[in-house]
Amino acid sequence: MRGEPDATGHVEMPLSRMQPGEVGHILSLCTECAARPHLLEMGFTPGTEVEFVRVAPLQDPMTVRIRGYQLSLRRREAEAVWVRVCPPDFDDIGAEPAPADADAGE
Repeated sequence: MRGEPDATGHVEMPLSRMQPGEVGHILSLCTECAARPHLLEMGFTPGTEVEFVRVAPLQDPMTVRIRGYQLSLRRREAEAVWVRVCPPDFDDIGAEPAPADADAGE
């Protein structure tokens, strides 16, 4: 359930659909989920950067890095968090991705 990239290469999706090494920013939390207060207490607030670290062999739990610490979440909790995933060559929030044909020697 990965969305289509926007003009800057960003993709909106649930946190549970991210792949190891991907970085994104939290857009929103499900308003009807029982885990919402707990997620907010752990720092899952809109605009916060989150990095997907790894997923267990049976796909549950998954580990993310948020606000400087690593945290394991159940898949159902991660489904409640919507993120905007950055393209691999993205430097900073609001910045444009580096051109693919940029010459590193200049």
